[in-house]
Amino acid sequence: MPLKCPGCQSPLDPSATSCNVCLRNRTRQEMFRGMREVKNEETRRGRRPLVIGAAVLLLSIGGFLLWSHRAEVAAWKSKANDFKDRVLMTASSEQGSPGGHLDAKKLSPAAALEEVRPSAPPSAPPSAPPAPPAAAPETTPEPQYTTTLPSKYRKNGRPHAEPGEGWAISGLAYGLLDLQPAAGALVTFTDKNSGKVFKAATNVKGRYALMLPAIDEGGYAVAVRHKRYRENFLDEMDPPYNHQSLARREEAAQLMQETAVLHVPVLLGKEETALDLNLVLLPKP
Repeated sequence: MPLKCPGCQSPLDPSATSCNVCLRNRTRQEMFRGMREVKNEETRRGRRPLVIGAAVLLLSIGGFLLWSHRAEVAAWKSKANDFKDRVLMTASSEQGSPGGHLDAKKLSPAAALEEVRPSAPPSAPPSAPPAPPAAAPETTPEPQYTTTLPSKYRKNGRPHAEPGEGWAISGLAYGLLDLQPAAGALVTFTDKNSGKVFKAATNVKGRYALMLPAIDEGGYAVAVRHKRYRENFLDEMDPPYNHQSLARREEAAQLMQETAVLHVPVLLGKEETALDLNLVLLPKP
């Protein structure tokens, strides 16, 4: 489409600084816009052969597929007719033989086909009934995970145990960003030396608790799993994350995504028998 002057609608050269008819001066914006329109028009013209070629190619492919389909249908019809003729000829020859019993004039192609079809082989003798499935081995039921400590292992609302009774461990699992309790999370403590695993599940308030045997070295590796959160977690800090601003928590979440968090195994001192351990979780992407 030719470029026109906005004043008198006369054709314009895209690079002209003024109209040759009304002598109206053109701004730089008008000149750039006109040159861009001319360039776009040239681009569209250059694409037209490609579009036409693609359309012709698609029509050719469609015609070839239609022709192939019709040829295949015709071939199948020819095979069906040949098969019908062979059946009729077989029926006629059977009628002319000494023991013949077929009448091709009275039999339809379908009936003739049924008559000349070979008899089915004798059926195999019934197999022996299958053996009953072997009884599944008895499995030990999964232990019930604890969510709260007995009253004797709590004192003033905190975990407490006497020397020789083991370690009383409890804490809160919650989301780093939404601060919601992670109900139904599975918290595991694995003895680094023996490999024995101790499990606890969080209740609806996100709290868990369990008793661990006291050990002298190695400590317990802590892990937590929840369907809404990642398996990696953050240890609680001072001040706690649920007392920090959202911006600080988002910064911690970004740092947690970029770096691997290493956790020190839980190993209490000789005089310690209890620990309150909070677990801060990051939601899955």
